[in-house]
Amino acid sequence: MMIFPNNHQDFTKTVLIPECWQSFCWGAFKLQECIDRTLDVSVDLSRFELANNKLFIQTTKMPFFEPVLLSSYESEKDLKTSLMASCAAFPFSNLVKRIDGAWYIDGIYSGFQPRLSPSTITVSPLYFSTADIKPSRYLPLMWTLFPPKDPSTVDWLFDLGYVDCLRWMYKHDYRCTHTHEVNAYGGKQSGNIGEDQNNTITEDSDDHLPFLLCSKRLKREPHPYDVHQKRSFQRYFGYGQTCWALDLLFCFLLYALLKPLGVFLVWAEMVVSAGFVAIKAIWKELFSVSSLLLVPTAVLLVFSSTFDTHFRFVSCMSILLLIAVFHTIGASPLFGALFSSSSCVINNHQEEWGKCQKYILAALKNLLLCKRCILASTVLPEQYLEFLQTYSVAFRLFQHVLL
Repeated sequence: MMIFPNNHQDFTKTVLIPECWQSFCWGAFKLQECIDRTLDVSVDLSRFELANNKLFIQTTKMPFFEPVLLSSYESEKDLKTSLMASCAAFPFSNLVKRIDGAWYIDGIYSGFQPRLSPSTITVSPLYFSTADIKPSRYLPLMWTLFPPKDPSTVDWLFDLGYVDCLRWMYKHDYRCTHTHEVNAYGGKQSGNIGEDQNNTITEDSDDHLPFLLCSKRLKREPHPYDVHQKRSFQRYFGYGQTCWALDLLFCFLLYALLKPLGVFLVWAEMVVSAGFVAIKAIWKELFSVSSLLLVPTAVLLVFSSTFDTHFRFVSCMSILLLIAVFHTIGASPLFGALFSSSSCVINNHQEEWGKCQKYILAALKNLLLCKRCILASTVLPEQYLEFLQTYSVAFRLFQHVLL
């Protein structure tokens, strides 16, 4: 699969971003259209065979938000729909139908950034992410829906991601083989990225370090967002009042609406699931065990109808006693092959009751989830998270809001 990064960058700045800002109300809902056109411009999808077992795409299968990791692709269309499904951020994008006939959306709703192995490197454009490579400074959340209008700001974003990747490589002892040499004054040799002469490199800046002087960095003009000081107030703010207002609104909705709603839905789902599993286990147990005694019960009732009331009462009590004994020792080896089916039924019931107990415990542990929403330092048990990830649709939907 061949990728053309220059085509993608130019197409984004000159075509997609202006179209997005032409309609401020509906620009955010053009995500699927933009991705479709970008793939046609920047990716050679005809070479889809090269992506098999090399490109892993995380998606979410509807309607139960099942995590699906794709690694094999049958055709050019299959690869394209898989890539579009991984970017279908509902409700800003429509659901994507793949060749298997199922509907898919973004993998963030079921399992954000899966690690295939301990050596997997995760990358995220969000400042508050826990990914290995992420922005080194705060970026407005508004840009996730409406990218900046100014093409130079887009170039600044590309360069910020490149620099953050170089920093991560240096931190983990990876060395770039095409870096510029540093001159005697600690400055950059010519041919590197443009530098604002008014911005002076200070003691707490690492911009003069050689691992950042990579010859592959795209050249760009100096930008107002170029802030070298690590402790500068502008590293976190200074993007304008519009971004401030929208970010404050988002934070308010996150903590006042989304987090409480997510905690409540997870708790309600656990309680309802526990009740449903308990009713299912009781019904199966009574029906399956009693059905094995249906024939002898019918025979006893027929014969007892010809006798007096006292005999019928004794017959009914005998039947109840047989059922009680069967419940007690039905799984015992004394019954041998005759009651082997009963043993399987009882084992199945025990699994149902065990599952019901796990649902109840998960509902009780929901207090830990509430504490996690308030105190980010709260550590949730690994088994608890795995259970919610497997059995809770609400948790898979809200996990990135709650955790």
